[in-house]
Amino acid sequence: MKLVCLLVLAAGAAARSIQQCIEPSSLRQLHVMFRHGDRTPTSLYPNDPNSPSDFPEGLGHITHKGKNDQHNLGRYLRTKYEDFLTYDPNEMRARSSGRERCLESIQTNL
Repeated sequence: MKLVCLLVLAAGAAARSIQQCIEPSSLRQLHVMFRHGDRTPTSLYPNDPNSPSDFPEGLGHITHKGKNDQHNLGRYLRTKYEDFLTYDPNEMRARSSGRERCLESIQTNL
């Protein structure tokens, strides 16, 4: 019984110390990583029933759905962190590979 009481007390103390460390109105740094949005295939296999003309965006490019998903992700992040984000471009950095689909994804997200 003593062991159970000690564990309960220790858990309660740990929960209080965690709550004291978290300041709800401060955010020092945030890292968000995500993959590019939905894309078309990068290549077609032999005897593929699809042809490149079936993909108006071109092979390996982000689709309309992919852009829409990235836009929605950006809106979600803006809503979640609106109290911490300003429109000062010096407060945010975005990095991406040089692939067009990745660049389009990050531009749509921002």
